Parts: sequence; structure tokens; C-alpha cells
Amino acid sequence: AASTLDRIAPILTTLRAYDPANNPPATLLAGFDEVSDALCAVLDPAEFCRGTHPEPAWARAADSAYVKVAGAMALLNADRELYAALLRARALMEDGAAPRDEDTLEEDH
Repeated sequence: AASTLDRIAPILTTLRAYDPANNPPATLLAGFDEVSDALCAVLDPAEFCRGTHPEPAWARAADSAYVKVAGAMALLNADRELYAALLRARALMEDGAAPRDEDTLEEDH
């Protein structure tokens, strides 16, 4: 859990500093997607393990990881700087100064 939070920290710094003059909105959305994927890569298996693992120590460790990452996610969901970055991207898209995300995002799946 801690290594995941450490890994996403620089991505979050970049997202908070998003400048639509230098990056298309798709760049911002890709960063949010990367953060989401990293958090869910911990939360999903931890949720499963904490409720199903027969070894209490494993279940406790999974619960600890889940609580730590879910708490971080709750803080991110209320992060005003991340919200402001989304608003900057939205304003750029609404002004017509940049192509819509569906025109710039490449399929990665």
C-alpha cells in the first residue's frame, strides 16, 4: 500500500499542476486513469483477501492495506487542486481551443 501511494505521488503533483496551454486534456485524463488503476490494483485484491483469507494475519494485513489506500482515495476525491485541474481542462475543451478527448485519446486496451 505504501509503495503504491509513493508511486502515485509524483503523478498527483503533475496532475495538480496541469497547464492546459502545454498539454491536451487527454494527458490529464490519462494521469487520472493511471492513479485510479494503481489504487484499484491494491484495493480490489485487499478487499477480497480481507474477507476470504483463512489466515487471520493475512486478513489483518489486507485490511490494513485496504484502509490505508481507501483513506488516501477519499482524500483524493475531495482534493480541490485536482478538481481545479479538471476545471481547467474542461474550460479549454468548452472554449474549443483543444480537440475533445475522444479525438485525442488512443485506445490502450
